[in-house]
Amino acid sequence: MKTNLSIIIPCYNCAGTLKEAVDSCYRQGLADDAFEVIMVDDGSHDETRSVMEALRAEHANIRLLFHSENRGGGAARNTGIKEARGEIMYCLDSDNFFAPQSVPDMLVQLETSGMDGVAFYERRFFTGANTRRYHSHYNALRPDSFRLFDIFNNSKTLLDNFFYTKAAYQKTGGYPEHHGFDTQCFEVRFLAAGNTLAAVPNSVFWHRQAGTNKSYFVRVYESGEFSLNLYYILEDIFHLLSPRVREKVLAYDVFRLTKMGQENLIGMLQAMYATQEKDFFIADYERYLIPNGRTAFLNDHPHDQFVKALHYYSSGQYKEANSLFLDYLHSHGGTPLLYFNCLRCAVGASGTEKATIEKIALQAGREFSPQPQHLDLSARVTTRIINKLRSFLS
Repeated sequence: MKTNLSIIIPCYNCAGTLKEAVDSCYRQGLADDAFEVIMVDDGSHDETRSVMEALRAEHANIRLLFHSENRGGGAARNTGIKEARGEIMYCLDSDNFFAPQSVPDMLVQLETSGMDGVAFYERRFFTGANTRRYHSHYNALRPDSFRLFDIFNNSKTLLDNFFYTKAAYQKTGGYPEHHGFDTQCFEVRFLAAGNTLAAVPNSVFWHRQAGTNKSYFVRVYESGEFSLNLYYILEDIFHLLSPRVREKVLAYDVFRLTKMGQENLIGMLQAMYATQEKDFFIADYERYLIPNGRTAFLNDHPHDQFVKALHYYSSGQYKEANSLFLDYLHSHGGTPLLYFNCLRCAVGASGTEKATIEKIALQAGREFSPQPQHLDLSARVTTRIINKLRSFLS
């Protein structure tokens, strides 16, 4: 079976698990000239590079790319995809692996169904190296595509990494590089761009929950930024949310309510969707499920202050964004999220590299906050920080 598949593996301090992930690519019954494996080292400081080089010596279709410093999972995925030669992509985490012979059926389904992507039906979660004990998550099998509302309803949709065409990827703007929930954000971007995606029956994937090194997701969670990262994801689709949902999001204290389970932003939104399904998105939101949907929305709603502020911010127009965030804050009242938006605009305007603005803003907030372990962003704290950066916003 001839395919045109690129498997991207972001690598960061994964010397103990990388070989198992790579070996699983060669247990699929695919000829070596039918796919390529691209490993992207993201500034590892263990023996990861040595393992990568040893694996390349075994297989002619392996290519190696390197970041000089750790930039995060999103950046590593984007780097690999940029250099990929295939038209079908899969980003394989370095501590997970494919079940034997699981990939060919996925590729057939993708190539014959007309879908832009295909996801695994069964994801087996195991701990450490023990695959004898695992628990499974099953995605729904349906004749049509997953929809954006499946992220919020009770379907328990878990897309994570999935196969997709490079053309579909290009509609999304890629993986985010300014926060740690890159795969979770990408699935939202993928569906919000109007791409189609379905699960493939009987497909199986192995997902390691605990290894010798912490995953990108675990490191973000332990930093106390779980709900904040969920908010970053929502920014990409904020224009699609109803005014009532927007109000709830902006009032939510993402710096304190950030635990697994229901005490986090996504838990609040899922509870809202369960009772207010018809009022969760704006009435005509589906017309904006296209590439650059936010731009199309602003063409139709040029006076939407907050969405325009987000657009300016994502475009690097920090002074313009800050002016609109301040206007919104004064007209709607201050919340920690609104103060944080003003703070990160000040940091961005100071010339900070785009991918690290949020990190620097959080560091600044914790330096001035009375409770740095639970960031206390109030008007007083934010004003003190921004006063230090005042010249950049004048």
